[in-house]
Amino acid sequence: SGGNAIAVNSSSSAGSISSNVLTSPAKNGILVYTSSKVTGAITKNTVSSPKQNGILLDTKSTAGSITSNKISGSGTVGIYLTGGSSSGSIGSNTIQGSGTAAVSLKIGSKASSVKNNTITSPKSYGVAVNSLCSVKGAISGNTVKSAGGSGIILSGGTAGSISSNTVSSPKANGITLSGSAVVSGAVSKNTVSKPSQNGIALEKGSSAGSISTNTVTKPGKSGISLYNKASVSGNITANTVKTPAQYGIILDLGSSAKGITKNSISSSGKSGIFLYRKSKLTASISGNTVKSSKRHGIALETGSSVNSISTNTIKTTTNRAISLTDSSKAAGNMQKNTITTAKAGIFADKTSKVAGKIKGNVFKGVAKKAQVTVN
Repeated sequence: SGGNAIAVNSSSSAGSISSNVLTSPAKNGILVYTSSKVTGAITKNTVSSPKQNGILLDTKSTAGSITSNKISGSGTVGIYLTGGSSSGSIGSNTIQGSGTAAVSLKIGSKASSVKNNTITSPKSYGVAVNSLCSVKGAISGNTVKSAGGSGIILSGGTAGSISSNTVSSPKANGITLSGSAVVSGAVSKNTVSKPSQNGIALEKGSSAGSISTNTVTKPGKSGISLYNKASVSGNITANTVKTPAQYGIILDLGSSAKGITKNSISSSGKSGIFLYRKSKLTASISGNTVKSSKRHGIALETGSSVNSISTNTIKTTTNRAISLTDSSKAAGNMQKNTITTAKAGIFADKTSKVAGKIKGNVFKGVAKKAQVTVN
């Protein structure tokens, strides 16, 4: 129909669309358009080299689910919901080589979940949820390889959680929340390797409930980054960050979280944990292990603040293990930190403040006169 291999048009309906093989359609492989409905599943179809989209739901159309399809070589998007369209689960699809995104929701569209899809080499994003769009449940279990942009991005959209995804070698961030995007639950148990930028990035007023138990390896910038008033209502906790070019965890430009706890950070090109430009933690930096940072282990600068800094293990830091400068503040105690092999142990310049006590810290391989310096 009009260059579409299969089309459900103009308030029409179908029970399901399944097990079709569609090769080189002039427009879309499967089109559901203008308030049309597929009450069951769009499933087990093979779509090769469509000029436009593999599967398109447009203009308030609906599908029960979109599952187990194989889509390759789409000119634009692999699976595309736009114009206020909606679907149940988008799951277990294999999408290779999309001209833009592999899975994209735009213009007020919705899906119940995006799960267990295998995505390879999209020219932009693996999974994209744009402004006014939502995934009610989880974006989970997806594998995204070699995305031209971020592996998973919420650009003003919302999701219940982002969990257990594997993202490798994206040309931007592994996972991005931007433009006041909201994840009401956790960003958790994701594995991100070799992103060109950050492993997990919250930007421009975006927010998440927590960031936990993720593993990020060799990011081109930082492991976990909160920027420009981004926020985490709970903790950034139990994450593993290995060999970031810049920071293990960074909060910048008025960003905030409850606490940074129980993370393992190794071989940072700059500092392990960094709060910068009036960023804030309402609770503690505690229980973290920070190894082999080329600048500082834990650093607060330019008016940033935390309640307490305690029970951290900081090893082999080129400069300071714990550093507060440029009007930064610790409202509570600095206590029970173990610091091994650093140029300086705990340092606060004359513009910064430690309001609580500095007590019970253990220093090894730190010169006596450099263990605690609070001006």
